[in-house]
Amino acid sequence: MDEVTFKIYVHFLDGVEVYIPVEARLISDNLYQLMSDGEFDYDAVAVLFEFGSQDIVKVKEIRFADGDFGQVAHQLVKAGDSRNLQKRLLLQIALKKPEPKAILEGIDRREIRSLYQKIEEAPFVYPAIKDWLVVNKDKIHSMM
Repeated sequence: MDEVTFKIYVHFLDGVEVYIPVEARLISDNLYQLMSDGEFDYDAVAVLFEFGSQDIVKVKEIRFADGDFGQVAHQLVKAGDSRNLQKRLLLQIALKKPEPKAILEGIDRREIRSLYQKIEEAPFVYPAIKDWLVVNKDKIHSMM
């Protein structure tokens, strides 16, 4: 018997901010596990997403600009694919420009170092991310 899946919208940045529908399976009331999907392009540096493959998330219903309603992933309950963390951090940096401590506290030093190197060495990085790195370089180094 085939597993029943639902479309859950995930916040993406791919040149513009969008919500993209991905397949998810219901875990329990208001909890879904995101399924593997071609939208989760781990190799594309311009594609960032808030939640990714195998993450378990809480959803909430929102009204989109076109008037339609949809279930949107809004809170991480349990991390799935380990590659999702860097995509999630980069999305937050690009859109919110948080203080490094607010976003990196509790993150393993190796992961911070890897994120730092990814930003420095990538052939393309959103300007807001590069600016964030330059402004916060000393703070980030102290956390590595």
